[in-house]
Amino acid sequence: MITTRMANTNGPSQAISTFSATRRAIHTPLCKTSGLTKRDFRIGTILSMPFHTPNCNPNVSPTDKRLQMTCEGPVYSKCRMVIVLLIYEQDMLCVPLYTFNSSGLRNKPNHVKREYVSAMNENEEGFINQGVYPPIEIKMNKFPLHPDTTVHITGGLKVGCQENVARVGRTTRESYNRLMTLWKDLNEAAKKQRW
Repeated sequence: MITTRMANTNGPSQAISTFSATRRAIHTPLCKTSGLTKRDFRIGTILSMPFHTPNCNPNVSPTDKRLQMTCEGPVYSKCRMVIVLLIYEQDMLCVPLYTFNSSGLRNKPNHVKREYVSAMNENEEGFINQGVYPPIEIKMNKFPLHPDTTVHITGGLKVGCQENVARVGRTTRESYNRLMTLWKDLNEAAKKQRW
């Protein structure tokens, strides 16, 4: 059950929602939720979800349907796959997958490559690793990964368990463990930066 009331402010109105313990999916023109909770997810799962980021590409076409102007500035939106690293009570920490417009890591300098790891389809023969680490193996549910797929190890983002997501695959257990080791190592190195 959802209850909504309008905040009493002098500025724009803000809706305040309270969810009961039993969630249900919502699909309206203004709101999309999955109705899922923590118990519906497992670490290592690959999700596909709406991904929104401030547009930092000066070359994007003004007619690109993924580019939207908001009151806070231009935002680029698209569906993106992410890997669930950690699951908390209401949110998950995930890392995103990219293909970099089908160029993978080929054009990235080595110091940047250290923060990415290539991803491959489970047991794929003839895979060409573009990264500096052994690739992460993923078993997709329906469609294979693009050969230039890479995981942004340090690109962690919060995903709410109730967000409108689709479960599309899963890492192998060994690959998840290696990804977590890379993530921890890079976090330890980042903590040594100057105060």
